[in-house]
Amino acid sequence: MAKQLLAEAGYPNGFDTTLYAMSGFREKLAQIVQANLAEIGINVNIVVYEWATYLEGLSKGEAPMFFLGWTTNPLDADAGLYSTLHSSSRGSGGNYVMYSNPQLDAYLTIGRNNSDPKVRADVYEQAQIHIYDEVPLVPLFYLYNNVATSKRVKEFKLNPFAYHELKYVVKD
Repeated sequence: MAKQLLAEAGYPNGFDTTLYAMSGFREKLAQIVQANLAEIGINVNIVVYEWATYLEGLSKGEAPMFFLGWTTNPLDADAGLYSTLHSSSRGSGGNYVMYSNPQLDAYLTIGRNNSDPKVRADVYEQAQIHIYDEVPLVPLFYLYNNVATSKRVKEFKLNPFAYHELKYVVKD
């Protein structure tokens, strides 16, 4: 199916591209993606950078493909979507995929500027449908936040952002 879709898109023999990665697990992930895409005729050149150079290249729109992790704080659709996909955030604002679409911008602006929970839920639902249809980025995986403690540990609070403050933790 993927080869057929590539042919329909005008790439019957695949194409060459570059994937930005950082060392460590993202470099290993890049090698897996490279091998998978090779199976359908896409030749991926992996370029590994240290963080500052990596981020500079993303900000300038130089990376055709890249890995980046996101989290939102606070847990609100605006915090995750506006900076990641609104046209005004292209480049160093967080929209590293350089996506620009006036309809999505309108949804995200309405959501950002409205305090009515019903209106926000409706407009962010429309934004999600739009993102699903357009596919400006592809999430590969989501990390789970697993924590184990013993009965002797008190005042430990789970944090949805995958970091935990230990200043209130006590041990019996």
